Amino acid sequence: MILSTKQKRIFTLAVLLSSGESVSANTIIKNADCSGATLTRALRDLRDVYNTTIKYSKSSHSYQMTDAGNLTHVEIALMQRSLSKSEMLSVDENVSLTKVRKKAVSISLSKATISKLDSLANEKNVSRSDIIEMLINSL
Repeated sequence: MILSTKQKRIFTLAVLLSSGESVSANTIIKNADCSGATLTRALRDLRDVYNTTIKYSKSSHSYQMTDAGNLTHVEIALMQRSLSKSEMLSVDENVSLTKVRKKAVSISLSKATISKLDSLANEKNVSRSDIIEMLINSL
């Protein structure tokens, strides 16, 4: 399961605060990888979705979950598992933003040739254009 950034943030908050001990805002911001304003919104979402009570201490600039609301130990464990799986997936994730420039062309082919292109494309799980490029590049 791939988590959205918002889900990761809320799950991280829930896991960090689930112990019931005070956690400094700086620690939360660092672990949740967010700004102070985003932390405020994420805390509001956590309170709203799970009906939790989270207290802020101005003197220590920290947060503490005083009432878990609808959050159970099982849900916290599932959140931890989802976060660790998401981290493993994101390590292997590679996104390329470069786009190969292509130009549309028209070619006339027999039905038999189109059928062969389609069967090759289905076999290799690519498009007709990719098959034609493979054939040209192999010359």
